[in-house]
Amino acid sequence: MLRKLPLLLVCINCLILSSCGVANVSVSYQSIRNERTDISETPSTAEILVVCSVSHDGDLNVFVKNLTEEIMLIDRTQSFYLDPNGTSTIYYDPTIKTETVTNISTQGSAASVNLGALGKALGVGGSVGQILNGVNVGGSSTNGVSVTNATYIVDQPSISIAPKGQTSMGRTFHIANIGRRFLRDFERLSGKEFIKTDFTSHDSYCKFGVCITYSTDGGKTYKKIVSNYYANSLMSVPVKEENKEFKVNDALRKIYSQNVDALNEKWFLLFFDRYYNSNPNFYPENYHRGIYNSNILYDYQ
Repeated sequence: MLRKLPLLLVCINCLILSSCGVANVSVSYQSIRNERTDISETPSTAEILVVCSVSHDGDLNVFVKNLTEEIMLIDRTQSFYLDPNGTSTIYYDPTIKTETVTNISTQGSAASVNLGALGKALGVGGSVGQILNGVNVGGSSTNGVSVTNATYIVDQPSISIAPKGQTSMGRTFHIANIGRRFLRDFERLSGKEFIKTDFTSHDSYCKFGVCITYSTDGGKTYKKIVSNYYANSLMSVPVKEENKEFKVNDALRKIYSQNVDALNEKWFLLFFDRYYNSNPNFYPENYHRGIYNSNILYDYQ
C-alpha cells in the first residue's frame, strides 16, 4: 500500500572533483529491522510509542509518545541504550553539562533536485515512480555572523508526558557499523562486490536496542518496553567505468535486483560514494555524492 511506504529523506551534497576522475567508485546499501516480526500500524490499544530516529551518520535519537489519556512518567534512571557491543548506557546523566546555542544571521541560496531519476535508475515505475517524480529536495549554503550563548543544565531523573503528548529522551548515541562512514570504510577495505540480504537477529553485524521504563498511574507501578533492532542487509557494488563514464545505474540496478523491497525498509541507507562524470546527461548528472535515507524505526506496547 502506498500509505505504508517509509518516509524518504534525501540529502545530496556536491563536491568539486578533478576532471581526471576518482578510483574506488561504488554504490552501497544497508537496512535495519525491528526484531519483532508483528510490527504494523500502531494499534488503538497501545499505551506507548517509541520512535528511534537513526541518521545517515548512525546517530540515534529516541522519542516517546504517550498514547493514553493519563499523564505518563518516564523513569530515565531505569531507561537505557544497548550498543552493538552489548554495553548499556543509562539515559540519566547526573553530571552538570553545558548546552550551547548559536544564533546565525545568514543569507542563503538553494537549488532543487527532483528524485525521479532515482526511480528511473532503479527501474521503479508505476505509482511508486510517480511518487519519486514528485519529490524535490533543496540544498542551501549560508554565511553570516554567529552569536553563541551557554546554558548550564542539570539532567532530570524522570520526565512527564501529557496525555497524547510526546518528548525526546534527551541523549544522542552513535551506533557503530551503521551509516555512510561505515559504508565508506567497508567499501575501501573490501574493494570488491559484497551482497548479503538475509542477516538475522542472531548473525547480524550490528545489533542495538533501547529500553524505556514508564508509568501511567503516577509512579505507583512501572512497565518496560524493550525494542531491539538489527542490520538485515549489507550490499556494496563497485561501479564499472566505460569510455570515461561510471556506470552508476548498473550498480543501482544490481542492488535493487537483489532486494526489490529496498525502498520499503523501515530504515535504509543508499549511498553513492565519490564518482565523477563530465556528461551532464548522465545520472546523477554532476552530483558527486548522494545519500538516500529513510531513518525512522518504531515500536509500541
